[in-house]
Amino acid sequence: MLYILGAGSAHPDNVINNDFLKEIGDDSEALTELLTVSGIKERRTTLSLDYLRETANREPFGVHRYANEGPTDLSYKAALQALKAAGIEATDLGLLIGDCSTPIETCPSESQHLGGALGIKVPAYDIPASSVALLLQLNILSAWKPERIPDYVLLVSSNVPTHSVNYASGPERVYFGDGATALVVSAKHPGRLSVKNSYYGNEPEKCDLIKFDAYGHVSMQDEYILEAVEKPVEKVLSKAIQDNNLKSGTFAFIGPQTDLSVIKSLSDKFDIPETSLWYNLNNYGDSLGAGAFSVLADKWESLSSTEEVLIAVSGVGGAYGYALLSVE
Repeated sequence: MLYILGAGSAHPDNVINNDFLKEIGDDSEALTELLTVSGIKERRTTLSLDYLRETANREPFGVHRYANEGPTDLSYKAALQALKAAGIEATDLGLLIGDCSTPIETCPSESQHLGGALGIKVPAYDIPASSVALLLQLNILSAWKPERIPDYVLLVSSNVPTHSVNYASGPERVYFGDGATALVVSAKHPGRLSVKNSYYGNEPEKCDLIKFDAYGHVSMQDEYILEAVEKPVEKVLSKAIQDNNLKSGTFAFIGPQTDLSVIKSLSDKFDIPETSLWYNLNNYGDSLGAGAFSVLADKWESLSSTEEVLIAVSGVGGAYGYALLSVE
C-alpha cells in the first residue's frame, strides 16, 4: 500500500484575468465564447505583466529573461508545503521524482534542481509525462515492492506553460497557467491518504493534437479538448467506477483542470453531484501535470475521514489515467 502523507502547491503572484487577456490580444467573439465555456476567469504566470502588455509574447525565444520565477522556484515552494503537511524534513527524503514539461534547460533535470534547492543528497530523476505526470509517478511506485521504496519519497510536477503562449491570438491563451504540486509518499508510514487503486494508459496517436515547441509557441488543434481531454477521461472514469464499484455521491471527483464544461459534462454523464466536483481551474488555469493534484493540495486540510477521492486526468501526449485515494 502506498500512502500520501502531505501535499503542497504553488502558483505565481502575477494574474492574467480575462480583461487583461482581451487587452493584450485580439478581443474576438470566438475568444469571448471560449472564456465563457472554459470557466477560467484567471490564470497565473511567472512572466512580467509589463512584458506581456508590451509584447503579448509574440516572440517567445529567451522568454525566461522576463520571468520573475522559474519552475524550480515553484517546485521548491510546493515541496516545502508538502513536507510541512507530512510532518517531516527534507533530510528525511530518500528519493525525489520530478516532472517539468516546460523546462528552461533540459539538464540538470527538475528533480535535480529541486534536490539542490532543498540541500539534500538523494537519488533524483524525472519521469516527464505532461498532464498525467504525478498520476504516473504514483502508478509506478504503487507497483514497486514496498521494501524497495525509501521511507519517504517526494514527487513533484512544476510547469510554466505561459512561457509558450502567444497572447496576441489563438485559443491556447485561454487555458494555461503556471504552477507546481508536490506530494510526500511512503509505503512504510501510513498517511492521510492511501492509494487504493491506480491506472495509466496512453493513445500516442493523439500526441499531435497539442505541442509545446521548445523555442516557440504551444499549438493546439481544434479537436484537442474533445479528443485528448473529454473522451479519454470519460473512458477512464467509466473504468474507475467499474473497477472499484463506486456509487454516485460516495466520492469526490477531480478531473482535468483544462475546461470546466468538460468536468460538468462528465458529472452529468456519470451522475456525480455538483457538490462532489473539486476544481481550481477557474482561478489558476491548466498547469499540466501539477493541475489536478493542486486541487488535492488545496483541499488537504479539509479532507473528511469518510471520503474517497477519484482523480481522473488526460491531455498532452494522449496519456490518461486515474488514482483512487482513500482518506484514512
